[in-house]
Amino acid sequence: MNAFFLLLSLTSLASVERPATVLRSLRDDDSAPRVRVRVNPEGQFFRITGDRLVVGLAARPDRGVSVPASEWWIDCRDQTLGRSDANGVRRIPRGGVVISSADGILNLNGKRYPEEIRVYPVDSACIVVNHLPIELYLESVVNSEFNSKWAKEAVEAQVIASRTYAWYQMLEARRDLKKLYDVESSEKDQVYAGLDRVDALGRELVRATRGMILSDKKGRGPIKAFYHSTCGGSTVVPEQVWGAKVAGFRRGVPCSFCARSPVSEWSLRVSNLDMQTKIERALKSDPDAKSALPSWFHLNPAAWLLTAVQPKLALATQTKEQEVELKFISRTEGRPARTASVNAYRFRNWVSPVLMKSTQFQVSMEGVSAVFRGRGYGHGVGLCQWGAKAMGERGYKRDQILSHYYPDARLSRQW
Repeated sequence: MNAFFLLLSLTSLASVERPATVLRSLRDDDSAPRVRVRVNPEGQFFRITGDRLVVGLAARPDRGVSVPASEWWIDCRDQTLGRSDANGVRRIPRGGVVISSADGILNLNGKRYPEEIRVYPVDSACIVVNHLPIELYLESVVNSEFNSKWAKEAVEAQVIASRTYAWYQMLEARRDLKKLYDVESSEKDQVYAGLDRVDALGRELVRATRGMILSDKKGRGPIKAFYHSTCGGSTVVPEQVWGAKVAGFRRGVPCSFCARSPVSEWSLRVSNLDMQTKIERALKSDPDAKSALPSWFHLNPAAWLLTAVQPKLALATQTKEQEVELKFISRTEGRPARTASVNAYRFRNWVSPVLMKSTQFQVSMEGVSAVFRGRGYGHGVGLCQWGAKAMGERGYKRDQILSHYYPDARLSRQW
């Protein structure tokens, strides 16, 4: 008997089949794929509560141990778990544990999640993953990423984009058998907040588009259906942002629909000193920062003083990524000034992706500060959410919205 189950059996807990969940009735059948969403809570200690919890090995999710308790705690610092109403601490097995409840609802530090949660020990921390059907996942994404009360055609278009993006990430993640999850629950992929964001209208709109995805014109699988808040007048292609081509995106499109977005235009003032501090901080936190900056700077950033910032290209072209030019002077007399060029998207993340809302900006130096004046919010690739919202309000149909923002893709139903 596995040591984990042996420990549990010592507390007189009987082995039982995993119960069917109430939430399973939300699915028409089992044809929809299941997505693995990383939902790591804040901090290293958390609690999972539910009705008649079932705990088992992640490697054997078909069987579990019925626990006469409604709460388990998990401490990722030493990778242990235990019951709040009983003594004893158990180490989380290397292959992880899976937790579900009789009614299919789990509460993780105040947030409700459906189906099951898996906890894997990794180094001196944990990876926490919610496993659920992709269609149920999308019911939460609707009100986490946009709004079910927007025009019906616009929401359906965004649901299809979200489903396509998730399925693309699922297929990519499954290429690596050691990968424990498909998508993050944050802006790194798509915001997912569990059951607390699900409403009847969102559920209805997801069901109306069940299984529908975007593929390239040759039908060779899902495209990576990027979307963003506001394009600011025109969308761009992936190589303008990340410097690499992505299948299904051959051209950007003009967009006059997002003019009423609250972030269609923005400005930001950052002092040179604050900007240099953020760049130096990125050298410690961003694994790719060193390769993005010249060695003369990242080997000794304290020897240089930032004096100016300007876009290397006033507007990114269809074939080249937008870059930012950073000008430094030496803190040592006799050494010449130097210039470093960095990817504008990476620079935006270093400064603040919330305050510096896009990479579509101009810069002017005012004293010892840089003033950025830009348009749009987000990377600018694919569907513009505020533009889609306006198109829906003006009577455009779902497929028209999708063909506008994804002109190099086609729509099909996969399940």
